[in-house]
Amino acid sequence: MWHGTKLNQPDWDYYSHSIAYTLQDKENDCLFHFMINAYWEALHFELPKSREGKNWCRIVDTCLAHPDDFPKNGELLPHSDSYELKPRSVVVLKERKS
Repeated sequence: MWHGTKLNQPDWDYYSHSIAYTLQDKENDCLFHFMINAYWEALHFELPKSREGKNWCRIVDTCLAHPDDFPKNGELLPHSDSYELKPRSVVVLKERKS
């Protein structure tokens, strides 16, 4: 599923600086959500609702310093409808059982 900063609203414009997408791993019953901000300012991205019994876990945030950029076991996110991506960064979230 393709998104922009708003869910299900990808911005395919030539001058767009952001994109997000959700991938489903059917074999492992898991969702991944990727957000890319190539803009020079922070952007707020809407997050898909996590499924029942699961929550989003951050596995990559390229704007954070090491070792927080790739936390070893992922970092469980507080329940939220959005995520602020810093300028020129990439974030990858993975669903995890709560």
